[in-house]
Amino acid sequence: MILALSLLLLGPVDTGTTGLTSSEKSKATRIITRYFKEWDPKKRAEILAELEPLDHPSAADVRSFTKACFKLARTGLPRQKGKSPFTCLHPDYGGPYVMRVPSRAKGGAKTGVFISLHGSGGSGPGTERHFGAPDSKLICVYPTVTERRTGWTQPQGERFVTAILDELKRTYRVDTNRVYLAGHSMGGYGTWSVGGKHADLFAAAAPMAGGVYERGVVPNFRNLPLRVYNAEDDRVVKPSSSIRAFERIDQELRPRHGGYPATFNLYPPKDRIGHGFPKKRGHDIRSIFAWMLKHTRDPRPERVVWEPSLSWKRHFYWLFSERGSGVIDVRRDGNTFTVSGGRGDLWIQLDKTLCDLKKPVVVRLVTRDGEREVFRGLPKLSLRVLVESVGVRNDPEMAYVARVRVR
Repeated sequence: MILALSLLLLGPVDTGTTGLTSSEKSKATRIITRYFKEWDPKKRAEILAELEPLDHPSAADVRSFTKACFKLARTGLPRQKGKSPFTCLHPDYGGPYVMRVPSRAKGGAKTGVFISLHGSGGSGPGTERHFGAPDSKLICVYPTVTERRTGWTQPQGERFVTAILDELKRTYRVDTNRVYLAGHSMGGYGTWSVGGKHADLFAAAAPMAGGVYERGVVPNFRNLPLRVYNAEDDRVVKPSSSIRAFERIDQELRPRHGGYPATFNLYPPKDRIGHGFPKKRGHDIRSIFAWMLKHTRDPRPERVVWEPSLSWKRHFYWLFSERGSGVIDVRRDGNTFTVSGGRGDLWIQLDKTLCDLKKPVVVRLVTRDGEREVFRGLPKLSLRVLVESVGVRNDPEMAYVARVRVR
């Protein structure tokens, strides 16, 4: 009875596994190969479910399948070919974009990416001519929005941008810690929206003369450097929504959660910027891009704040949720994770860099009734978690091998 009570208090503990047999490895390989050749997320989920009977890998199995998964992530779906202008290869979120690819990227060197979103009435080629390349060593991408009525802030526009990034990861050796996003006017709205909802994908974001109204955006900038500007005399896009966003950051989010490396420049009427660009030295486009390129993404921040709002965005840094809502705050200290806020299901995804998988992981949940421990034990290695994390992101910095449930 004492032993049983001890196990109950400890929670699920990985007692070790002999791993997959030769026939199980072959079967798993066939399933995983099908997964990486599939576009449809629903069909991918069905294929993932087939891995459940095989989901007892050893550490050696995980290492082997990690290499295989990344190889399949690059080769399972089509890569981009030809010359600019390009058309995004995704069957549901295709669209045109122009791109500058440095020779170092074509040669296989690890290369960062800059994505620029144009304003209403603009185009990718027009933005390329106006913005130019912030750095000749970056892959520079200038898409043209496919739905002008909704712009970049609705699913079609957002998924177009992320689909481009996905195919660049298949085609080139992308430095996933150096992906940047900027945009003006309608593109400023898009930079707020895409940058916030997908803050875990970017190193820095610069919305210019735009605004933000949506749920699931502002709280997510806790770890993403953000530089915003609006002008008081802008008759096209009023600065009010950006002002409200920064009031929330300054008065609520930063005092409660820390972080938020965000700056807001509101230019007075005497500067006569209107809906244009600041021209003073230190505030012009060149200076904004120079600021942006100083940053690299931290893929494993010690604290993550996430307000989920997209049914298809289930991964955020090292968190996972299918139906979560509200503002979730998770802090990590070694192998201990403390969770507060939010509603719905929540999981913490783990790898050997995030914590020591050979030692017990502790998860504490803070509620109105106080703090309680919801998990203590060795996390179980999972082939399914590995395949999904690689399949969704194709990012070596975010390939997880275990998942612990919070609620």
